[in-house]
Amino acid sequence: MPDNTFQDGKVAELAVSTLRDISQKKEPFFLAVGFIKPHLPFIAPKKYWDLYDPAKIQLATNSFRPKDDPDYAIRPGGELRNYHGIPEGHVPDDLARRLKHGYYAAISYMDAQVGKVLAELDRLDLRRKIIVILWGTMAENSASTTRGANTVTAKTIPTPRCSSLSPA
Repeated sequence: MPDNTFQDGKVAELAVSTLRDISQKKEPFFLAVGFIKPHLPFIAPKKYWDLYDPAKIQLATNSFRPKDDPDYAIRPGGELRNYHGIPEGHVPDDLARRLKHGYYAAISYMDAQVGKVLAELDRLDLRRKIIVILWGTMAENSASTTRGANTVTAKTIPTPRCSSLSPA
């Protein structure tokens, strides 16, 4: 299944095509490219799932609510609970492993799409002339619990931000 079966693959193709067009112009340009993944649902072409052996995916060491977390800080699963097959209570280990596998596949898929855009910037010799900024809107919860980072008391690791600046 080709990457452009899903929206992020189509977005990457459009960004590459747009870069080819605007690289012919002399005016400065701004191009914002937005990807959906790794947000739910965790779908990606099979080749990205195949990058990870589910048997080797480690689960969180603590699946329990942190001691003394206030009730208002706990969400029952948010968006995840809107999908078929997700239980209201504890997520069983086999399902947690499948979800984590899907998350990894979705991240790898999105990473490949960003790579296509950056490769085109290099091919067009534009990287040395522009600023590239990559940022995310989420934070990843520390691996000590299975809860998402949707609580006011969650210890989070900020999403990496990367930039590429012109040497000039």
